[in-house]
Amino acid sequence: MKLLLVLLPCVLLAGPKAVRYNCPAGQTFDVAYPANRAEVTIPGKPKLKLPSISTFSFSDGFTLLSLKGPEATFASGTITLANCLDSNAPPQTATKVMTPSLSPLGKWELATLAGQPVTLKQPATLNLADGGASGFAGCNKYNGGYTSSGTALTFASLNSTKMACEGDRMKIEAGLFNALGKTASFSLDAATLTLLNAAGQPLATLRKL
Repeated sequence: MKLLLVLLPCVLLAGPKAVRYNCPAGQTFDVAYPANRAEVTIPGKPKLKLPSISTFSFSDGFTLLSLKGPEATFASGTITLANCLDSNAPPQTATKVMTPSLSPLGKWELATLAGQPVTLKQPATLNLADGGASGFAGCNKYNGGYTSSGTALTFASLNSTKMACEGDRMKIEAGLFNALGKTASFSLDAATLTLLNAAGQPLATLRKL
């Protein structure tokens, strides 16, 4: 599971005051700063404690914390709380909702290929981790490398097992590998990852697992 959290300016890191963030769908979460650390509390979830923060971002490969004005976004597994705002922010600031820079890291389930819905008994998946890309393509398992910077995303040296399958499984698998091979960038909207070609056209969409 991956966590992404965007918080308010670094002036709040100096004190223990807890800040509540209100999210568009009605959810809330609190962030406190004891001893120059960040502690995140989400209703019904264990408190998340992060080590000392010296810059506007923190990442350990599992948790990512970055500061972006009064705006906050939290993502963990299937939970994504985006465009949340400091409850104490002035109204004119709160209306300026900024698009957060979200990470494609995590495990995704294939939802559409070339605009057509994909239905498989065992869903095709894409897992993006620090060590590379892997997943199940519909018939075979695969792995390989990828590079990502900002919204740019490309895949390379993908290898798969060599099983043959009946029905649409091989067709969907070929379509997924074709999409991965043409991917040049991505967009992320809540819990949906869209792979885009060099012209910015969608190749496939995937749901967060």
